[in-house]
Amino acid sequence: MSIEEGWRNHVKLFGVGSLNALDRWRYEQDKLEQERAQAREQRKRDQERREQDLARASASEQIVALRAELSAVRDAHESLCGTFADVTRATADVIQTLGDQCRDLSRETEGLRELKAQVPELAKLHGGRQMILSSPARSLVALRLRICRPFCRHGGR
Repeated sequence: MSIEEGWRNHVKLFGVGSLNALDRWRYEQDKLEQERAQAREQRKRDQERREQDLARASASEQIVALRAELSAVRDAHESLCGTFADVTRATADVIQTLGDQCRDLSRETEGLRELKAQVPELAKLHGGRQMILSSPARSLVALRLRICRPFCRHGGR
């Protein structure tokens, strides 16, 4: 049995009052050391608690900032989706209109071709006299042919 265990056992059996001066000094020093160790542990726990509180506060601030940023991103996304839908609808409308115009011009061009094919027959019916289209009528036919060519699959031919 060591010296330290000896005076400790003596204290357990007979109490502190039964110790000699040296063992009483050891007992007091051991008691002081235990109190210091407890105080150190308490300070360490307090410091850890303060650090955890600071970390929680910082994390809470970051969470609030991130939530605000997420809300802004969601709002921007909704706005962008609306704008995209509007642009898509407008583009579809333009494509539909161009398709309709092309079909209309194709029909008109076909009608003009038929009329052009009928001109020689009409000339025969009028006794060989050639019908001369007036200048405004020729301009209108030429203009319609020029407009139709870029939009028609057959190139206005």
